[in-house]
Amino acid sequence: MSFRYCPYYCEENAWHLCSNPVLGKVKREVVVISNALKQVAVWRQKASPYGGGVPVLWDYHVLVVTLTDGGTRIWDLDSTMGLDIEAKLYLGSTFQRTPSEYAPWFRIVQSEDYRALFASDRRHMMDEQGQYSSPPPAWAPIGRGHNLHQFVDMHGRFIGDVVDLGGLYQRWNVPYARAVPD
Repeated sequence: MSFRYCPYYCEENAWHLCSNPVLGKVKREVVVISNALKQVAVWRQKASPYGGGVPVLWDYHVLVVTLTDGGTRIWDLDSTMGLDIEAKLYLGSTFQRTPSEYAPWFRIVQSEDYRALFASDRRHMMDEQGQYSSPPPAWAPIGRGHNLHQFVDMHGRFIGDVVDLGGLYQRWNVPYARAVPD
């Protein structure tokens, strides 16, 4: 499977993934993950310097979900678990017990809306001297201007539904799962 991918640009990776025919002709949602501190603990990530057993503290993370009669599947291009993962397995392994300040909140947006509204000029990846903190993707920036901060703000009024982890399990009708051991 071939996907447009650039490390540390999950919001753009997800934008491209939404339209990838590999996902099939199914309902798709984009999930933006963050919290008030902009430090959400996410396990099983390629960026972890210690392997998937130690969490990465992302300021935000973005992934794509497919919803079918057969269940909810997670497509996280940064996960060490692979792609097209059953929601119960992904959620139980990726969001483990953590102090409440690092707990994730989720903004769920229909993929068509995300593709139509998302815009990033990549300013969030530049330091004060205008240098990128991580090399940018080879493709052009998406949209006009920059509204990533609105997607990431879990308390701001914006598109989509915002839920906590329990609400996400409920929304997708996924039975609660404990973390899967390494």
